[in-house]
Amino acid sequence: MIDVIIPARGGSKGIPRKNIINICGFPLISYTIQFCKMIKNIRNIYVSTDDEEIANISLQYGATIIKRPLEYSLDTSLDIEFLNHFFSIIKCDEIVFFRPTVPIRNRPIIEKAIRLYFENKQNISSLRSVHKILDNPYKTVKIINGFCESIVETGNKISDIPRQAIPDAYKPNGQIDIVKRDVVLSGSVYGDKIFPIVCKKNIDIDSHNDILKTQRVLKNRPAVIKKLFYNDGGEINEQI
Repeated sequence: MIDVIIPARGGSKGIPRKNIINICGFPLISYTIQFCKMIKNIRNIYVSTDDEEIANISLQYGATIIKRPLEYSLDTSLDIEFLNHFFSIIKCDEIVFFRPTVPIRNRPIIEKAIRLYFENKQNISSLRSVHKILDNPYKTVKIINGFCESIVETGNKISDIPRQAIPDAYKPNGQIDIVKRDVVLSGSVYGDKIFPIVCKKNIDIDSHNDILKTQRVLKNRPAVIKKLFYNDGGEINEQI
């Protein structure tokens, strides 16, 4: 069994009150909380927040609240700060790290990730879900003092790297992370032996276009909302 932490500060600037914005009739954070209840190996669901409204909504959906200090809830605050605070209160060896901005997750992928984490726990420092990206960083540049320089230090000019020699590149996508207490307390969120779970990228809400896209997807897939929020009789679950 494993616990879950959902970080949800109240001060989102790009989309005000993003973590509780209405998505097809339900607050955004509720999608992640309800999803956690569907995963058989998840035990406790914690929400780390500085915001009273987010806390009350999360309680309504059955989460346990970790009151986050304001100094760990700023625009410049790092994940390691709230994670250190969490581990100072909750005594567990590892935690599933779900960001509330990913409302639609793949249940088989999540259950597989948790299983593989425990099978490989002794040899890894963390686990992250990733997806393959087409814009490979080996072919991208940064501009320094008016000139192009390779993003990736290869020892070769960018044009000298044959396509066949470029390794595939992957990007973390927020489907699931699992982090360890001892790694976080040592000063790193993920450590240097990160186990990858390769999967498709789902929507991570960061703009108003993402909200519209999520609403379109959910309207075309009504079974997602039904499974998350309604019982077999078609009524909203009692705990909501």
